[in-house]
Amino acid sequence: MNATVKKTPLQELLDTACGRINSTLSAKRALHIAMGSLLCALLLSAAWGAAAGSGSILLALSSGLKVPVIVLLSTLAALPATLLALRLSGVHYASRRLLLSICSGVLGGALILAALAPIVGIYYHTSAAIGAKLAVASAFVALGTGSLIMVRNALRQLPESLTAKSIAMPLGVFTVVLLAAMLQFVALASPVLPVPSVFDGGIDGLVVR
Repeated sequence: MNATVKKTPLQELLDTACGRINSTLSAKRALHIAMGSLLCALLLSAAWGAAAGSGSILLALSSGLKVPVIVLLSTLAALPATLLALRLSGVHYASRRLLLSICSGVLGGALILAALAPIVGIYYHTSAAIGAKLAVASAFVALGTGSLIMVRNALRQLPESLTAKSIAMPLGVFTVVLLAAMLQFVALASPVLPVPSVFDGGIDGLVVR
């Protein structure tokens, strides 16, 4: 007889971050994993921040603190509009499921940042032309991956009575508001990178360009 192997909290977090969420989680356990995912995401994003700012010791320390704050504040800023969109949509989809999907997406994106942090740090010390571009590119890859993980986990928790279109609006609202908030928080926190980037001026900088 095959016994069910109980997963450790770390294994649960990794499964969640890779889009293999357990759809039978209790409400309490789902909340715990969501909070654990967000906390781990902040720690992992700090590693990328330190690597991206490794042009100097002070900037590395500063960016290692700034990047997690940007991630946290952007996520929190997007949550009210997302939960409101869920309610306005009239879809019977538990808020905790949406919250868990969002936090798992943030963790998935942070894993990408941490995985690319060494190469970002290396290029900042060896290539003045590519270092900043690579850092920005890695951030976009992390955002894309995190969005995919969020959608995948949201769909895995979707009741059989609902379709994927049912939760498209709240997921779309979260993505748009997150990016809008993150753009301005990056501007407020600048400098994060050793060299200026197009995002240092926030939306004003992009519009002017």
